[in-house]
Parts: sequence; structure tokens; C-alpha cells
Amino acid sequence: MTRKTSDELRDYSRTLDDIAISFRMLADELEQRNVDVLYADGLEDISRSVNTLMQARSKIEKAIREGAY
Repeated sequence: MTRKTSDELRDYSRTLDDIAISFRMLADELEQRNVDVLYADGLEDISRSVNTLMQARSKIEKAIREGAY
């Protein structure tokens, strides 16, 4: 695996933010419309996905701050 520059890592971080925001918007929209097409745990799955994305973003930001890359 090649080392990434801080700028590349910041781009990844922004991309993760964009994905997380999209997931949250989707969850809000589905909840607002009371969509029944999702199984009962569907919104929880989306929430877990958002949390995973935010954890990955946090790790990237930490690596940038600590100068690991």
C-alpha cells in the first residue's frame, strides 16, 4: 500500500463526510415518509453505516494531525 499525502487523506475525509450526509438524508427522508419497504432494522443499519463512516473519517483526521502520512 502506498502512503497518501495529507491532501489525499483530506479528500478521503471529505468524501466520507459526503457519504455520511447522504445516508443521514436518506434515513431522514425514509423516516419522514414512514416507508414500509425497509425491514424493521433498516434505519438502524443506515445508522450503523453512518457511524462506521464517521469512525473511518476520525481515524483519517487523527492520522493527518499526528503526521502519520
